[in-house]
Formats: sequence, C-alpha cells, structure tokens
Amino acid sequence: MGQSLRWGRRYLMVRPEHFRVEYVINPYMSVSDQPDPALTLRQWEALRDAIVAAGGEVEVLDQREDSPDMVYAMNLGLADATGRVMLSHMRFAPRRDEALSSEPWFTEHGFAVVRTGSGGIGPHFESGDAFAFGDSLVVGYGPRTDEDALKHIAIEWGIRVRGLRIAHEGMYHLDLPFCPVDSTHAMVYPPAFDEASRAALERIVPDPIVLTDEEAFAFSANSIVVGDTILMPACSLRLQRILTGLGLRVVVLDLSEFHKGGGSIRCLTNPLDFDLSGAVVAGGEVHLPACADQGCHAVERVSRVSPMTQTPQPPTSPSQPQEGAGPEALRFRAALDGIPAYLPGKPPVRADGRPAYKLSSNENPYPPLPGVLEAAATAAAQMNRYPDLASSALLDALSARFEVPVNHVAVATGSVALLYHLLQASCEAGDEVVYAWRSFEAYPIAVALTGATSVRVPLTAEARHDLDAMAAAVTDRTKVAIVCTPNNPTGPAVRGDELREFLARVPRNVIVVIDEAYREFVRDEDTVDGLDLYREHPNVVVMRTFSKAYGLAGLRVGMAVGPEPVVSAIRKVALPFGVSHIAQQAAIASLAAEDALLERVEALVDERRRVVDALHEAGWDVADTQANFVWMALGEDTTAFAAAAEAEGISVRPFAGEGARVTIGEPEANDLFLDVVRRWGPPRS
Repeated sequence: MGQSLRWGRRYLMVRPEHFRVEYVINPYMSVSDQPDPALTLRQWEALRDAIVAAGGEVEVLDQREDSPDMVYAMNLGLADATGRVMLSHMRFAPRRDEALSSEPWFTEHGFAVVRTGSGGIGPHFESGDAFAFGDSLVVGYGPRTDEDALKHIAIEWGIRVRGLRIAHEGMYHLDLPFCPVDSTHAMVYPPAFDEASRAALERIVPDPIVLTDEEAFAFSANSIVVGDTILMPACSLRLQRILTGLGLRVVVLDLSEFHKGGGSIRCLTNPLDFDLSGAVVAGGEVHLPACADQGCHAVERVSRVSPMTQTPQPPTSPSQPQEGAGPEALRFRAALDGIPAYLPGKPPVRADGRPAYKLSSNENPYPPLPGVLEAAATAAAQMNRYPDLASSALLDALSARFEVPVNHVAVATGSVALLYHLLQASCEAGDEVVYAWRSFEAYPIAVALTGATSVRVPLTAEARHDLDAMAAAVTDRTKVAIVCTPNNPTGPAVRGDELREFLARVPRNVIVVIDEAYREFVRDEDTVDGLDLYREHPNVVVMRTFSKAYGLAGLRVGMAVGPEPVVSAIRKVALPFGVSHIAQQAAIASLAAEDALLERVEALVDERRRVVDALHEAGWDVADTQANFVWMALGEDTTAFAAAAEAEGISVRPFAGEGARVTIGEPEANDLFLDVVRRWGPPRS
C-alpha cells in the first residue's frame, strides 16, 4: 500500500453563477441540454462542503459572466505548494479569458505567475492535463496541451515531466483517464492513450487500478483525494472494494449537472498545493513515451494483452473467505476492459425552431424506395412469428442479383455485424488484424472483442490507404486484413491496380475483407468492383450494406459474399433470427426497385460534386471522396467547427484533433453546411 498523497488539502473553486453550455468542444456537451441553475448550485455546494468535511480547505473565486466554463477551475492554472502557478493557455479561443481573469487572484494570494503562451501564441497548455505523481509531473498532451508545453514547464520550473499522449476523443484531458490515489496507486483508463503511452503508463504507475469502459465514462477517474477520503461522481462495487482496501473512505456525490459540460469533481477543483519536491531536477527533464519497436512510427500495434488491461483485485489475505454470489462477484473477459465506446453521429439540434439536419451518420436523406414501405408493412402483420432463420428468400434474391452461388452469401444486421461474426470465427488472442487508420471506428472494437491485436497502418497524406505499408505489416500472425473502399471517414476509394498488387502480396491463408459499404456512390473508373476480386481470389470476402444507398439504415441489413468456407464460418457464429422478417422483405423489395435506387444515388453524386466544388472555391482541398460524405481536415479546429455547425442546425461527425466527416444530404442541408463553411473561412491550420 502506498503512502498518502502529499497534496490535495487546499482547493480553488469557482462558484457556478453563470454556468451554461454555449458551444460544443467535447462529446458530452449539447447546447440543447442546459444545466438547471438551482440544482447546479446545490451540487457545487455539496462538493465544497464535502471537501471541508474531509479536512480540506476551499478558496472561492467569482465566475465571469462571459466565461460559462470557468466553473471548471482545474483548468485555470497549475499551482504548487511553493507558491508558483503556470496559467493555462487554452486551445479553444473562447475559453482563454478564464485563466487570465484568475491571474489577479493568484497574484493577490502570493503566487508567482508564469505561462506557456498567451492569445493563441505559444504552446497550448491546460492544467487539467497535469498531475504530481511519484517523482514527476505527469502531463497528458495531444487534444488540449501541446507537446512543446512539456519542455516549457520542465525548464521553467526545473522539474521532471513525464508525458502521456492522449488518443481518445472522449478523454480529452488527463483528469478523465488518470487519477492519483496514493503514492503508488492511480486509477487509469489505458484506451485513452496511444500504444507507447500505455507502455509508459505501466512504468509511471507501480500499482494501477484499471478502469473498465463503463467506469471511465461515468467519470470515475475525475475524482479527488482529500486526506483519507476520496470524493467521486461514480463508484462501482468493484472500485469501492479496491479503494476501501487501500484505507480510503469513498464518498459519492451527484455532479450530473456538470457532466453536461463534460466535467465532474476533479474539473471543478484546482489543487493549490501540488507537491513537486520529488520532481526537482537541475535544468528540467522531459520524458516522452517511445515505442520499443522501431516500426511503431509507421504501424501502430495496439495489443489488449498487457498488465495494464488486467483488472486489479483488492488486497486480500489467506484467511479471507472467497466471494460468493452477488453483483460484486461478477467477472467479465479482460478483453472488454480496453474496448473504446462507439460514438454514433449526433442528432441535429436547433432551439429556435428552424430546420435542423443530421449530416453525421451517412444516412440516405430520401424516403424508402417505391414498394419498400408496402412490403415492410405487409411483413409487419406477421410480427408475431419468428423470421426465416436462413433468410432464404433474401439470399436467393442476392444470389440472382449479383450472380454468385447462394452458399457464398451471408446476411446479418448490417455489414458491421458480418465483420464481427467473421472475426469471431477466425481470430483469437495472439492473432493480428491489419487495417488502415483512420478508418471505420468499429474495426478496433470488433478486433478487441476477439482478444486479437489491431495493426493500424496510417493513411497517406491524401487520406488514402497505404497498401504497400499494409502488405508489409502482414506477418505470420495476421489472420485478417481489412480494406475499406471508399474509406470511412475520409472518402477515397482504392484503385484496382494497387488492390490487385496488394492481394498478390498477401498470403492466401489471410482473409482479405473488402468493405464496400459505399460502393454504389463510386464513380472513379480506376477502382475495381470487389466482387470481381472475390471471383479471382479464394481469400477475398466482400461486405456491403442496405443502410446507405438503399436507405434501410433503420432496419439493419448487410451482406457478405465470399468463399463457401468463410461464409459457412460466419453463419455458425451468427445470432439466430438476427435479420427480422420486415428487414428481409424490405431488402428484397429494394433490390426490385433498383432503377429508382440508381436515380437517387445519381442525384446524391451530383450533390457531392456540387458540395466538393463549393468547398474548393472556399479554399478547402478536400480528399477525393467516392462516398456519400466529405472529409474536412480541420485538425485542432475540429471540435470548434462542429460546434459552429451545430449552432446553425447541422450535426457533423467530428474526430477530435483530426477532422470532421460531413454527409451529403438533401440540397437544403448541403446549402446550410456550405454557409457554415463560408462563414468559417479557409483552413486555419
């Protein structure tokens, strides 16, 4: 058991007099879900009183009316017990005045004020990314704090700084996936970090308390320790056993109103007494995570089989009885601990009553094809009966339409379900799955569920698959390689010649999945139909969906075409009666209405051309999209752009720090999106 923390007895808090959600800069915020002022104040006062009851002190700062997020005091600045403070230099411009407005308070209370930058000039640093732990100041960087800020802090204060690169958009500050508990224990959520940082985390934290997905996204790590008390917004029975076993008294407080802004207990409290005495080193030092594998910079190998992914157990003694039945005894596969949450596209919100449009999920904006609604309604009359387990009529229709043997076709609830089934049938711990990144965000989740390892190969500068690098990443451990064409979320399709060359280099005992969810929108003549490659290669499986061009996203139907052994394996692990009778009949009717389908697809392709041309005119060099969406390479401005779009009634799909995917919708939606782009201006970084 580690020693108690030498800090955490004195906090600065900001009274929530003007707390509200005015913009969206993290996945938890929505301007349509405003906090209740009275309840907000009661929750804040309960937290303040709990700190005092635990033996702590609280200083209170008044909130500026024009700074709604100032209540999250953790980001005002990094203060230590010697009377120094490093003011935050916020990445998001509307929040920069928060730290500056706190400078007079720090000065009046005897703190020596320094900063990494100001007004957008100089490295960004947000103190919610920094914790004193062990012999170092541990700093998270990437989404909000720049890597250069670590060097600045180390030199300015003459301390040892250890960096961890945050790589999860839902964990944008270090105070969400990392919480020191005592001198050796810390709650950690490894999926929040890149591979090298997860390895570094194992060295930094001698005794990690690894959070599950559910615990992390309940803000469990956004907690504080005051003496022998830990104040938490949520605590599972498992965590409670571990923490009480360490001698801590667990107090759970309701901070739900503050969760609407993406913060909780740690965000609301700024420790004024960080003890950095053990981190002092002449001249300062910066330790950044590095991969032991030299190829790590080209290929990210994400292994879930690591000590950091094992669930720690509370201290026990031989005399203690074994736990019996009950919620505290439930155990789950270790592979689940490292699986990130799938974040669906947000629905549109517009408080003023004007039209709002969802351009975040790549849905078809048109109603069902002729005859489809009637077929679905007729089928609904039989909802008291189970659907055809074999989906025989649908398989026959697909076999005839695509001229493939019926035993070479499988269906499931979307093409993503077929991928899950295929990986479940072919992969286990120790195996590898190669795919491009960034690509479809369900890939790493599907791989992790099997216990296998994801081998993620970066896209090229043109946001295309690097098939040479992918082929080089295939080893004797590789079971499956996935090619997403057109690539979701960037849009380019793989050319036929490069895909054939890739297949020639991949061993025939490796299954190659060609994910063609957007095939109907492709107009590039240099591409190849995946079904042609399936006919040429015995290890190729093609996956398509009825969710996009066919407009059946709400019914979930996908198909896989591949060699009989692969399809047979998929069927063995598929969920019985997965595709409903309504979905089967709607898909059959959609195939019969292909002429109308092609007209609608062509209309969307025309809209895509119009949108791309307008983006070029506005100064945007967008990737060559062959899908029903465009990719905006916004980098650090992604969340701010998404917020600007949401304010105008457009929901887009942001990938923090990288870019935003925007669906081609109805002309009115596209016009509104282009208006947002024109007001935003050309790329800013």
